[in-house]
Amino acid sequence: MSTSQEVKISMKRQRLSARIEKFHSNGQAFFKGLEIYGAFTPQDDPEFYDGYWEVPGEEVEELAFELMSIWMPSSIGNDKLTELGLVDLLKEERELRIGQANDCLDQLRTDLGNKAMLY
Repeated sequence: MSTSQEVKISMKRQRLSARIEKFHSNGQAFFKGLEIYGAFTPQDDPEFYDGYWEVPGEEVEELAFELMSIWMPSSIGNDKLTELGLVDLLKEERELRIGQANDCLDQLRTDLGNKAMLY
């Protein structure tokens, strides 16, 4: 990997880091002091990446930002949200995820239709 590529990757990681931190700090305001930072778990198997995201010679102090989960209400579970009176957030997240899945399926149908016309 060339130096310019490493610099670009480093800049993208810094931007991603800043965006994740901003997202989490904005979200924290809605949760009445609930500590959400301990709720992060990787969604994918780290073995799958086989060290791809690690920079040789760099110590890894925490989970790489590329592998970090974005905190969502479902991360803390229905029981805790009910206790805090925030069940509506879980319902909203579910609706957003369903909408996102429908958008992906629609795009897949469109792409398959385009491929079918080409061949």
